Amino acid sequence: MKKEEKIDERKDFLYAKEEKDFLKFYREILNILSSDFNFDNVKETSHTEYIPKKPKLSATIVATKEKDPRTKIEITIKFGYKKPPEKEKTSEDLLMVSLKYKGAVITEYKKETRFERSVFYEFLINLLEKTFYKKERKKYVRECKKLLNEVIDKIRKLYEELPYVGKVRE
Repeated sequence: MKKEEKIDERKDFLYAKEEKDFLKFYREILNILSSDFNFDNVKETSHTEYIPKKPKLSATIVATKEKDPRTKIEITIKFGYKKPPEKEKTSEDLLMVSLKYKGAVITEYKKETRFERSVFYEFLINLLEKTFYKKERKKYVRECKKLLNEVIDKIRKLYEELPYVGKVRE
């Protein structure tokens, strides 16, 4: 049984001058997540779709922080870049970069035994959640919001400092 509480979702739109600039920016964010925030696990996946004159890349970074044996905080950052649409042509040949940030608190209860798959077990879990675990969960939600805001602020500060990445809009 899995309980997920989505915290927040935000988006940023930037530009990068070249594909290699986007990849540098991506590596910088990976470095920030693994070193500055002490996440337990940072996983990345990417998908590239190359059509002549219309390159497109999307990548996802999922960073998790274990809070107790059942609960973790998960921060997801999705990247994407492509050539800007004709109506948004700029003086330079730039790539549009989109970033989506999401935060969630996820609690998983194993269902390995016959008892753990029973309705009675689900009843006990719901009782536990509503009575004893409610305060802990609220604490984890507050921590997740704070962590997500810190990650977003750090990334925004990063792209303000880098010469090859610029802000388009939020």
